[in-house]
Amino acid sequence: MNGHVDDGFEPLVNTIRDLSPKHSGCLSAPIPSAPSKIACSISLFPRSQCNTVRTTIPGRKKPQVGRWRIDEPEGRSYAVGSDRYISRQSQAKFELGALDGAAAFVFFSDDMPEGLMDALDYQVPRRIAKLGMISASTPFVTERPFTLFHDQKIYDSGAVGISLKCDVPPRQHVMFQGYTSISSSVQVTDARGNLLHRLNDTSPTQFLLDCIPRMQQRGASQEQAESGFLSKEDEFFVGIPFDVEPQNLQTGYQRVYRITSGDPAKGTMALDADDGPPIGTRVQFLRRSGAWEAHIKRNEDRSLLYQFQSTSDELPPVVEQSLSRGAEHPDMTVVENVFCAASEHGFVSNSLPGMPMGRGRCWRTSVLGAEAELSSPQ
Repeated sequence: MNGHVDDGFEPLVNTIRDLSPKHSGCLSAPIPSAPSKIACSISLFPRSQCNTVRTTIPGRKKPQVGRWRIDEPEGRSYAVGSDRYISRQSQAKFELGALDGAAAFVFFSDDMPEGLMDALDYQVPRRIAKLGMISASTPFVTERPFTLFHDQKIYDSGAVGISLKCDVPPRQHVMFQGYTSISSSVQVTDARGNLLHRLNDTSPTQFLLDCIPRMQQRGASQEQAESGFLSKEDEFFVGIPFDVEPQNLQTGYQRVYRITSGDPAKGTMALDADDGPPIGTRVQFLRRSGAWEAHIKRNEDRSLLYQFQSTSDELPPVVEQSLSRGAEHPDMTVVENVFCAASEHGFVSNSLPGMPMGRGRCWRTSVLGAEAELSSPQ
C-alpha cells in the first residue's frame, strides 16, 4: 500500500492496515497529475503469490561536519570491518530469503538504500525484476523522517516490500520527460565513478560552456524563448540518448544525470550519481524544460502496473484531465490495475534501457520527470 495524506491521517492508515495483517507500504509525495488530492494506491494479492519483506541492511551514511579520533590500532579496525562485511552478508541472506523463487521485488526505502542495492545485485538472482521507491520525507506529517508500514508496525528507516511470484516474467520500462538537448552527442573518453574527465578528448565543463552561447545564437525553441532560455537558476544534465547519431537533438534518453559541479580550469565534471556514463558512451548535454506530461497510465490489459515517478514542486506538470471519476464520489478519481506513487527522492530500478525483459544492476535516479514502470501479470 502507498499513500499521501494531509488531514485524517490516522483513520486512513488504520483502515488500510486493517485490510490484512500482512502488508508493506509507505507514505509518498503527491502524484504530479493530482497534487491537491489525497492519493492512495493499494494492491491485494493471494498469500500464495507474495511475501512481505522487511530489511535493515545499512546504507551509506550522510557526510558529517567535523571529525573525531579513533584510538584503535589499524589492524583492529580492519578486523572489525571484515566482521561487519560478513555480518551484513548473513543479514542480507536472512532478510531477503523471501525473494527465493520470486519473479519481482517491489519495495519502499529510506534515503540510504545503497546497502540494499548491493545485496540485491550480488545476493539475489539477476532475473528478478526490482523496482523500489525512496519514500517521501514525512517529518512534518508523522514526526518521522520516513514512514514505512510493515505487518502492523511502522518504521522510520530501512526498507519494506513484497516479493511477487508469477509464471510470466514482468516487463520493465524507464523514461525521462521534460528535457531539451543543447548539444549534439559526444563520446565519453575519460571517466571514473561519477566524474567525467574528457568528452571527445576535450574538457566537459568547457564543452558545456561553449554549447550555451552557440545554442542561443542558433535560436531557441518557442518554449525556451518564452522562459528566457537561460537563468541563474537553470540546471544542466548529461543524458545518454537512444539515438546516438551525433546531430540528432530530438531523441529519448536511457539515463539522465544531474550535473552537480564543474571546474573550467581542470575540466572535470561531477554528476549526481554513484556511477556515471562509462568510457565509450555517447552523451548529450540537456537543459530541463518548463513542464513534463505527467499522467497516470490507463492499464487496459489484466496485468498490474507499478508506476513510480520522481517529482517536485519546482517543475509543474501538465495535468491530465482524462481520468475517470467515481460516480458516487465526483471528486474521486479511480484507476484500475495501476499502483502509482511519487517521491521527491526518486526510485531504484534494475531495468536495462530499451529492453523490457532485460535486468541489470540496480541504479537510482531522482531527476525530475523520471518514471519507472513494472508490469506484472495477475
